[in-house]
Parts: sequence; C-alpha cells; structure tokens
Amino acid sequence: MCKSAEKLIYFDNSATTYLKPDNVYKKIISVMKKQGGNAGRGGHRLANAASDIIFDARLNVCSLFGINSPSEVCFVSNASMGLNFAIKGVLKNGDHVIISPFEHNSVLRPVYKLSQKGVSYTVATVGKDGYFEDIERFIKPETRVIVINHASNVTGRIADLKKIGETAKKHNIIFMVDASQSAGHVDIDVNELGIDILVCSGHKGMFGPQGTGIMYINRNLQLDTVFEGGSGSMSELLSQPDEMPDRFEVGTQNAPAIGALSEGVNFLKNTKIQNIKAHEEMLTDIMIKGLKSMNNICVYSDNLNPMTGVVSFNIAGKDSVEVANALSEKYNIMVRGGLHCSMLTHKTLDTLKSGCIRASFCCFNTKNEVEKFLNIIDTIRCFDVY
Repeated sequence: MCKSAEKLIYFDNSATTYLKPDNVYKKIISVMKKQGGNAGRGGHRLANAASDIIFDARLNVCSLFGINSPSEVCFVSNASMGLNFAIKGVLKNGDHVIISPFEHNSVLRPVYKLSQKGVSYTVATVGKDGYFEDIERFIKPETRVIVINHASNVTGRIADLKKIGETAKKHNIIFMVDASQSAGHVDIDVNELGIDILVCSGHKGMFGPQGTGIMYINRNLQLDTVFEGGSGSMSELLSQPDEMPDRFEVGTQNAPAIGALSEGVNFLKNTKIQNIKAHEEMLTDIMIKGLKSMNNICVYSDNLNPMTGVVSFNIAGKDSVEVANALSEKYNIMVRGGLHCSMLTHKTLDTLKSGCIRASFCCFNTKNEVEKFLNIIDTIRCFDVY
C-alpha cells in the first residue's frame, strides 16, 4: 500500500490514479537501472532482460483478464491509441458499427473519421432505465463491429457485457470493449463475456504509470495496421509482420513502464478486485446519498444500478469548472469539472453546455475523505463565495 499524500484529497481517479502501490514506483527505477536494454533489439543480456520484463507482464495481464495466450496482448501508449488501432484496423468501407450513447471520444472520433470514408455507425438509444436499449434492434446486414464502453467515465454506469457479447456472437459480429474505466474496478474475463477485442488504460484502475495501455485481440482476428515500423522481428520484410504482438507494437517498448504496470496488476490480484469494488461501492453510496440529501444539486450517477466509483453532479447556479478549481485551490481536493472527453454522454445527460463536476474513487480513498468533501460541497452550494 502507499501512503496518502498529506492533506490532499484526490478524487480524480477516472483521469489517472495519482496514488500507486509502492512497488509500481520501485519497479520503474529498478528496470531502468538493472534491465534497461531495448527489448527485441539485441541478443545481449540487458536486451533479453527487458524482453523478459515485457513477456512476464503479458502473462500477468492474461491471468487478470482470462486471455488464452500472451501473444494476444499488445502494449500501447494509451487506450486512445489502442482504440484507434482496433477500430481502424477492423472497419472497412461499407461496414457498419454500433456504439453506445456513453462512448468516450477515443471511440467516437475514430468512428466519425471513418464515417467520412464510407463506414456507417449507429448510436444506440437510451431506455427508460437510463441504459442503452437492446443492441440487437440496431443490427444491420453490414454490421461488422459492436463497440461498448464497459463503464462510463461520467456516470460510472456499467454495461451488461455478457448479454451484448451473446448477441454479437449470435450474429457473427466482432465485439469490442473499451474497459478504460472498468479494468481494475470490475472483474473481466474476455472468454466468459465473449469479448473479441479489449482495450484499456494502464494508468487508471490498473495502477500503472501514465503512457501505458493494453490491447487484447483474439488470435482468430486479422486486423490491418494503422502505422508500420520496427518490430524487432522479421526485419527482412517490407510489410509489417502478421504475427502478434509484433504487428502492433511498433518501435521501442517502454519496458520500465510496462514492468511497473505489471506490478499494478500484481497489486490487483493480491488485493482482489472484488474487495476493491466493494470498497468503492461503499464510498459511492455515501457520496450519492449525501449529495441527494442536499437542495439545488443534480446527481447524474445512480447507486441503484451497477456502477464503478464515479459520481457526477452539478450545483444549481454554479459553474462546474469554477467549483472544481475552487476545490483544488482552496480546499486541496482534486476533482474534474466541465466536459470529460465524452460528448455523447453529455448529450445523453443534457449537460453538453454545462458539463458537470466529477468525483472518482480508487481503493486508497476513505470514508472520511468523502464525508469531508460532502461538508465542503454543502458549504459551497449555500454561498456565492467558494
């Protein structure tokens, strides 16, 4: 475990986890000092040591997500890169893709870009329960992919991947999941859920460093490349190798960060994701109930349905960005205000103009921090001064 930063309350874990397990910090330095060769770019001891670090990390990721083979795991710089690889690698002119109304711009923007080149897309509509409706009704003969944000970075809502995966399999459609907000918070097994492609950040719930991401691609899929270059293998070829993961790991890999990400995975496995989820659910429940007990506050997250530790809200008559800035500068509390790189979600919630204040938890947050936060919000909502 790591020690909380003195007097600072960090509720912006959906953006990145600021507090990491101690071994994550230690691993970066250790790899740089002792195993700092270039993985796959040499046969000497340090290059091989770096390769071992990355291979061990693949095995660790496999065990966390139920992935069959380490060759199906690619390390990327972030989830946005992985989603671009996956979306642009699989969709072609004439294809149709279904996305949810809670997608991050890392999905929406690549899809929109492709829509200018002959790919069509449908945004599933929202039902009375606040979740998107039955995916099957949006399927067309040309539907090739369903992309789903497992957990919203604005509301914390968790999608029913099992049901969607079964629908995708029934119609022979590729099922792609953005798990950036759920990985490390919710148990995920790609085989059990029928996931063909999984992409997630490494620096959020996985507790890795920034600049890390994971892309799982089922071995039976063949994706086109988005860019090409050195792979450390088959250097005699003019084209990018077909073999995974070399096909998508172009250029020098960040072995220190990947090694540290692997330590984050170790922390999750030792702590148990079920325990982390229970702790975050407890904090979320306290937060939502506390906010809903106050007048002039609109809460967009719902503790009656499955969700991660994300609570978004607005205070009537107060700008979300100004409130977030005041919480930082005056109270040393880190949250995010405004829009959250998720235009579709804000459009669905009717907060596209106002944005919202978002508090997001990890297992290092405490009940006392939530209660202090609620007391400060109660003060802010009652007075014109922050």
